[in-house]
Amino acid sequence: MQSTEIKVLDVDSQLVDKLWSRVEHSGSFYSIGDGVTKENFRRVLYGSSYVVAIDGGIVRLDIGSDYVELHPIAFSHAIFRNAHETIEAIYSRFVRSFQSKPICCIIPSEMRAAKVLAQLAGMHYEGVVYRLLSGVKLACSVYSWRPENV
Repeated sequence: MQSTEIKVLDVDSQLVDKLWSRVEHSGSFYSIGDGVTKENFRRVLYGSSYVVAIDGGIVRLDIGSDYVELHPIAFSHAIFRNAHETIEAIYSRFVRSFQSKPICCIIPSEMRAAKVLAQLAGMHYEGVVYRLLSGVKLACSVYSWRPENV
């Protein structure tokens, strides 16, 4: 897969099983969020607007009324190589769905690598919000991105 190529994935039981086998022992902040249980992981995948494969990982897209939230899952360091081109490719592919909404990532503040990925993608730090993840209240950094032509 080329660095800016994205592929929309069909969410089914086979995909859930395949991805769960890669994330179930990841620990850290991921395991108290999307990866707390396989059933929760299944629920968030099926509830996503889109799930796309990118070089080095996948991204869940949740399209809300005011913004689009990206949830990347990194499987290798390749995800860092062309992060900016990848976010532009995702935007270009789904521009009609995004309707000029800002794209954001909400990252637990201690997840340094995820914040680096957001910055490499051209996202800008917006502030802090608090999220409950599996009953644990965490400070999270908010990063946003808008296409330059909008």
